[in-house]
Amino acid sequence: MVFSDIHGKMNHPYTRSRYIHLYINGMYWGLFHTQERPDARSASDYMGGNEEDYDVMKPETNLLIAAEDKKVIATDGNSEAALRLWNMAITGFPDAVSYYKVQGLNTDGSKNPEYERLLDIDNLIDYLNWHFMAMDTILL
Repeated sequence: MVFSDIHGKMNHPYTRSRYIHLYINGMYWGLFHTQERPDARSASDYMGGNEEDYDVMKPETNLLIAAEDKKVIATDGNSEAALRLWNMAITGFPDAVSYYKVQGLNTDGSKNPEYERLLDIDNLIDYLNWHFMAMDTILL
C-alpha cells in the first residue's frame, strides 16, 4: 500500500494506484507501480462538479531546470486561488475569523457560502502527518 491509498482510507481525495507484474509477449518485465493522473477531469469524476471548477497545481517536470529553480504551475485552471491562500498564510492569521475564513467557515465551524474555501485543514494535517512519519521511517 502506498501513501495515497492510506490517504484515501482516511476519507480524503486521492489518486488510485496499484502494483502490476508486466508481461509482454510472454517475457516478464518486472513489477511496476501505476498511478492515476491527477487532473481536473478526475477531480470532477470523484468529487462532482465540472472540470472548470478545479485548479490543478503540479511542479514543473522539465529535467533541464534545477530542482531549486522549479515552480509549481497550474496544469488545469489557474493558480489565482493558490496565490491567495499563499499570501494569506505568509501574512499570517491574526485572529480566529481569518483562520476560519480561509477554510470557508464561520468561527463556530459552520460553512459560510460567502467565503471562498481555500484550505481543507483536516486533509492538510493528515497529509503532513503521514509525510513526516514516512520521512522519520526513511531516516531511521
